[in-house]
Amino acid sequence: MQIGLDEIWLEKLQRRTGLDRDKSRRLYRVILVGAIGLSYLIDTIMYGLFALAGTIEGWVVGVYGAVGLGHLVLFSLIHWFADVERRPDPQLVAWQMGYAVLAQILGAALAPQLAPLFIGTVSIVFAFGSLRIELRAALLSWLVAFIGFGIILMVPAHPALGIVNPSRLELLLLTVSFALIALRTTMLGYYGSAMRMRLYKVNWALGQAKNDAEQLAASDPLTGALSRRAIVPLIEKSLKRNARGGIPSCVAMIDLDWFKSINDRFGHMAGDKVLRRVVDCIRQCLRTSDVVGRYGGEEFVLLLQGADELSGARLVERVRGTVSSADWSEIAPGLKVSVSCGIASIRITDTLDSVLTRADQALYEAKRGGRDQLRVA
Repeated sequence: MQIGLDEIWLEKLQRRTGLDRDKSRRLYRVILVGAIGLSYLIDTIMYGLFALAGTIEGWVVGVYGAVGLGHLVLFSLIHWFADVERRPDPQLVAWQMGYAVLAQILGAALAPQLAPLFIGTVSIVFAFGSLRIELRAALLSWLVAFIGFGIILMVPAHPALGIVNPSRLELLLLTVSFALIALRTTMLGYYGSAMRMRLYKVNWALGQAKNDAEQLAASDPLTGALSRRAIVPLIEKSLKRNARGGIPSCVAMIDLDWFKSINDRFGHMAGDKVLRRVVDCIRQCLRTSDVVGRYGGEEFVLLLQGADELSGARLVERVRGTVSSADWSEIAPGLKVSVSCGIASIRITDTLDSVLTRADQALYEAKRGGRDQLRVA
């Protein structure tokens, strides 16, 4: 899994609210929609002041406010109740951009004298969306905005744009409106800078973790995995990083099923080959920031740095499936190998003993449940 800044901020929200991962994710996205709703509210208030100044009709303000409220309600309900996780764009950024652009086109059509303000607001939409959207979707949204405003500007019924002979109040409102547009665009720029700085810190932390792994690369002589003595300090450092910066990490325990019977039936030489092959299967599935160590006998421990519970479970499940589906006949005809797995995400209050105990308990549940399976603590 690639570390996303949304995942980091989601981790903080989860710690503050005490909600489970799924509800925290939904709440986080509703909060983002609420920020968009706040932007609509600012515009609606300003257009209301223009209505009081006699620049536009009051009903135009009501329509625009209703459209903004519709955006807030519609996408908040979708994020809270609908299952959007399997979508390529789970935050529905492209759909929200399209809705917001159409709202500005509608506003320009109803109040052409304020078209420059609606066009300016579109810049906010693109400033926000460009932080999260793919280039193809961004270009499509730009095309919709270009065509829509082009039609509005060329409609013969509205040949004049802007306010003719504006009063002092209207000039003041125009100044404030443009200032608010600039302020929101500036805040989005700051948001982007904060994202880049946070990403830098996360990448630096992962780089340090990788360096630690290289420095402590005392390997198990049989399998080539890290020794227990080498991987335990890495888990301790990951605990400290999680406590300081909220960087998610997981610890997984993996144990070979019926390994004694493999030694008894096929011999210890075959058992040694199985151990080495299992480590190879594990490494095929790991990312560069992850490490595997031999915890003892036929038991291995994984440190998945930068992985939350969901992504960590997916990775370990891939390990389990890779081992189970591998061809073991080259070691011994009729040989079948499987592993049982338990995983625990590191909590801010965890100690080395507590996280290993939770992962080991999950492993025990996997064995008690029939083996060749993964259980999450």
